Amino acid sequence: MRNLNFAALHRSIGLELQALYSSWHLQRCICLSLLLSAVMRHKTVNLSDLSEDLQPRVKPNSNYSRLQRFFRQVRFPRVHLARWILQQV
Repeated sequence: MRNLNFAALHRSIGLELQALYSSWHLQRCICLSLLLSAVMRHKTVNLSDLSEDLQPRVKPNSNYSRLQRFFRQVRFPRVHLARWILQQV
């Protein structure tokens, strides 16, 4: 049950982010949502540490590769993201 709520939460946050970045696919927004929540939980930006908790059913190496791809492919205006984060707090 917890995993279902976790997935629904990140899908909901992903939809909010998609409203900010209309050109992004939903999966990219969900990845950003997972990344932000992992950063807040672990209080680190070390991708290796974050990849262990990103998606529990996926191997950490796969999560690590996903994060690397995300940062390699995605460019976004940080101002919009910062405003959104502050609205959530």
